[in-house]
Amino acid sequence: PGKPRHEADDLTRLLRGSGLEVPVVGVLAFDQSAADSLAGRRARPLGRTLLVRSARTVATALAGAVINGGAA
Repeated sequence: PGKPRHEADDLTRLLRGSGLEVPVVGVLAFDQSAADSLAGRRARPLGRTLLVRSARTVATALAGAVINGGAA
């Protein structure tokens, strides 16, 4: 959704202000329960969790960056 893009922009500005030119393509949600499932510590469907949905958004941004020659 829209908020992670805003957070990614804020993080980019913070890093640049610290002298670091690091591309930020997205933000992964903190979802401890989904992370436990992904790590195999818990059995639960992951497809609709906030962690996986945010990871899909980041993966789409990364794929677009690769297609566009690295510009995130």
